[in-house]
Amino acid sequence: MVSLSIFFFILGTVVGSFLNVIIYRIPKGMSIVKPGSHCPNCGTPIRFYDNIPIISYIILKGKCRTCGSRISPVYPIVEGLTGLVFLSIFIKFHWSIPIVIKYLILSSLLIAISLIDFQEKVIPDILTIPWIGVGLLATLLIKDLPILQVLLSTVISGFFLWILRVIFSKLILKREALGEGDIFLIMLIGSFAGLWGVYLSLLLGSIIALVAHLIFPDKLKGEIPFGPFLSMGAFIGILTL
Repeated sequence: MVSLSIFFFILGTVVGSFLNVIIYRIPKGMSIVKPGSHCPNCGTPIRFYDNIPIISYIILKGKCRTCGSRISPVYPIVEGLTGLVFLSIFIKFHWSIPIVIKYLILSSLLIAISLIDFQEKVIPDILTIPWIGVGLLATLLIKDLPILQVLLSTVISGFFLWILRVIFSKLILKREALGEGDIFLIMLIGSFAGLWGVYLSLLLGSIIALVAHLIFPDKLKGEIPFGPFLSMGAFIGILTL
C-alpha cells in the first residue's frame, strides 16, 4: 500500500508536468507535442535532468539553466498539487484500479481546466466535449455508478446551467453571466461522477466562489471564472462518493 501510494504520487507529479504544457499551450493554439519542453524566454530545449517534476525547480532555484530567467512557481505547484490529488484518489478507491484511473482522468482535466479558466477566463472545448463521451463510456464499462443516472445527470445539469445562463445573461444582468464552457464542464463532471458529483460541484462551487469574492473583492472584480470553483466542488464530490 505504501509503495503504491508513493508510485501514484510520483505519477501525479509527472502528469502534472504534462498538464503544465497543456495549460500553457492550448490557449495559445500550440501543439502539446512539438516542440519539446523549452525555456519560454530563450527557447533553449530543457534537458531531461532539468525536467524532473518539483526537484529540478528546486535544484535550479526557479531559474533557466541557460539564460537565468525566472521560471513561474506555478509549474511546481501544479506538479505537487496533481501528485497530492492522485494520491488522494488512490487512497480513496485503492480497491479498484479501473475506478482509480477513471477519476485520475477527470481530476487531471479539472486541474488543467481550472488553471486555464483562471488565467484566460476560457474553458477550451477540447478539454470537455470529447471527454464527456469518455466519462460515459468509462461509467458504462466499470459500472461503478448507475449509467442511466449518470446519463440523466449529464444532460439535465447541462440544460439547467443553460437555463441559468439565459435567465441571468439575457434577462437579469444583461451581460454574460455564465459561459458555454461552464455548461460543458458540469456535463463533463456529470459523465464521470454522476448526480452526487454534479450536486456538490454546483453547491460547493457556488459557496466557495461567494466566499472567495467576499474575501478578495478587489481581485475578483468583473468577470469571475467559475470553472475553478466548480472543479473544487467536483473533487470534494469524488472523494465523498
